[in-house]
This record gives sequence, structure tokens and C-alpha cells, in this order.
Amino acid sequence: QEQVMLLSRLLANFTRGQSDELRKAMGKKLIDKMNSLKEKFLAGGKQNGYQEKVLDKIWHDWEK
Repeated sequence: QEQVMLLSRLLANFTRGQSDELRKAMGKKLIDKMNSLKEKFLAGGKQNGYQEKVLDKIWHDWEK
């Protein structure tokens, strides 16, 4: 869970608050919240120059 928080901040410029929201949503399986955060994660990651397929793979691994 801490790695999710760290990577979301490094890859997609999440704030500490956003990364904590993500951690909680994943822990409680809050699908709607995770979907809205996924959009932010993908947008932030693309803005930082990461390919969408790489970001999707990371997100998919987190969902397991």
C-alpha cells in the first residue's frame, strides 16, 4: 500500500492526500472512487511522459 502511494506521487504527481485516498479506495474496493482516481493517474502519468499502456499495466497490477 505504501508503494502505491509513493508511485502515484512519483508517476502522476498525486498529492499526499490523493495518494492516501487511492490507498483507502483500493483497500475498501471502492470501485467508483478508484475509477475517478484512475483517470487522474493516467492523465498525470501521460503529462509526465509515461506511455498509457505502461500506466494501465501498473494500475491493473494494483487492482489485484
